Amino acid sequence: MDNEKKSFILYTDNSKIISKLSDEQAGILFKLIFKYADGQEVDVNDPIIDIVFTTIQMQMDRDMEKWDKIKEKRSQAGKKGGRPKKDVKETLTKKANAFSEKQTKAKKAVNVNVNGNVNVNENVNVISLEEKNKKFFDSLDFKKKTLKKIRNSTEIYESFVDWINYKKIDCGDISKVKATLNMFSAFCTEGFTNSNIIQSTSNAIIEGYPKIMCSQTDKIEKKQTERLRDFL
Repeated sequence: MDNEKKSFILYTDNSKIISKLSDEQAGILFKLIFKYADGQEVDVNDPIIDIVFTTIQMQMDRDMEKWDKIKEKRSQAGKKGGRPKKDVKETLTKKANAFSEKQTKAKKAVNVNVNGNVNVNENVNVISLEEKNKKFFDSLDFKKKTLKKIRNSTEIYESFVDWINYKKIDCGDISKVKATLNMFSAFCTEGFTNSNIIQSTSNAIIEGYPKIMCSQTDKIEKKQTERLRDFL
């Protein structure tokens, strides 16, 4: 698998077959999964473990194909320079970071006459919304509080900032920033996996959706959420 991807999904559908394994076999299987996710070669000697691992491996490969498609779409969007489409709805929902054109610094010439027509040029920098937001979101206090609310996950935090910029929300509009943060926090507390939240956000941005729709099939059951909260 692509070792650039720092996370993967384990589906609860596999719990029934995994429960049939001994603790020793389950431990070996768990290590094999992580080795495969890290791009290492996997050698399975136990035929029972091999059957279970193959099932999980196929699911991981399908997820990786989805991930590769997302990366390809991002790459293509970047090559186009982030130029928005002509469709009005899609233009309004175009991601501000990756899909908006980079704003150039505008220079405003000011002519001042002083005892002999002396010209004075004053440069005025126009700061884009993304640059303004970045300074605010990167502030230590805000970032620390935000990470606490969303599982201390840097990846989810980056998706949160991406969504803010995509929706063109000004950091000065505290009520909208809080509402968006509460939405991401709700995804976490309702049991959606990190990968589910991140990929759903990316899909919504790429496809120009007005809302993030997390997949219910990838949702962690309540008890599992409580046990895995620290791990995630």
